[in-house]
Amino acid sequence: MTKQLVLWDIDHTLIATRGVGREVFIDAFEQVTGRPLEVQARITGRSEMAIFQETLALHDLPETSWTSPPSRKS
Repeated sequence: MTKQLVLWDIDHTLIATRGVGREVFIDAFEQVTGRPLEVQARITGRSEMAIFQETLALHDLPETSWTSPPSRKS
């Protein structure tokens, strides 16, 4: 039996993704809120939900603004 070690980098402290996560966050933020990302909350050591909630606040958006994403054009 071969043993494997799986590491789950939930807070971006184990690996460097070279900005891929930020690019995805930027795209997702605009899709969900209908607004471009102007500033992002600090991310290191925090959950995605905490990052997103603070980023909403930094854009003067209520937390409820993300519950109904804008419809996407086909």
